[in-house]
Amino acid sequence: MISAQEATYLRPDDRVFGLSINGDHRAYPLRITNAHEMVNDIVGGEPISLSWRTLCGTEIVYSAKINDMPTTFGTSGLLFRSNKVMYDRETNTLWNQFQGVPIVGELVGSGIKLEILPVSLTTWEEWLGDHPDTKVLSLETGFYSPSQYEPETDEASIYFGYRNNP
Repeated sequence: MISAQEATYLRPDDRVFGLSINGDHRAYPLRITNAHEMVNDIVGGEPISLSWRTLCGTEIVYSAKINDMPTTFGTSGLLFRSNKVMYDRETNTLWNQFQGVPIVGELVGSGIKLEILPVSLTTWEEWLGDHPDTKVLSLETGFYSPSQYEPETDEASIYFGYRNNP
């Protein structure tokens, strides 16, 4: 995460997911989340997992606690009833992204359901105007070269062809 002042790569109309917990504000640019589909973070002292289903445009932020224990989630690459399947890194249980419930693994039948947290989809300009002290996901993710996180409107961006093909 970097400060808003360091996020010079963002343009005013870039879309971001905005999240605020306990006075801690975070912006997760879609130009990055499109490539990863999951973000694990600690915001306001709370572990969270932002799950972004790129092809249908569904974002959900969950509290990343199972039985009050923090964990992180990943994208399995699987679909269940046309929804993304996540997995938790503690038990490797598979989770329905849309409902936040376990579907395969040791937690099935446990009655556990992930807590949904509020998230905004907005522009960088709007989020920054409301939260000037926000932290922002850096282009330096450790996975891809920063040059691969092109703005969504750029022809070189991830999913540009998909979104612009009738």
